[in-house]
Amino acid sequence: MDSDTAMLLDIAFLDDSTRPRAPKLENLTASQRAPGQHLKMIHDHLRENVKVLRTMIDQVMAGEKRSKRSRRRQKP
Repeated sequence: MDSDTAMLLDIAFLDDSTRPRAPKLENLTASQRAPGQHLKMIHDHLRENVKVLRTMIDQVMAGEKRSKRSRRRQKP
């Protein structure tokens, strides 16, 4: 196993169920809530990207898919 592969296997992803919940902020206007909602949308998108990447890494590691790097090496 090369060092890049070992590093990927050691990445500990956050478990949302163990994260603290934000306090309820009462009496905010829609415009006051908008920045927080936007940040939540960005974080949700990034977390989804991490899930997709993890699945792809697992598939390459299991031999179900080849990485682009290995495909380049095999071209004549």
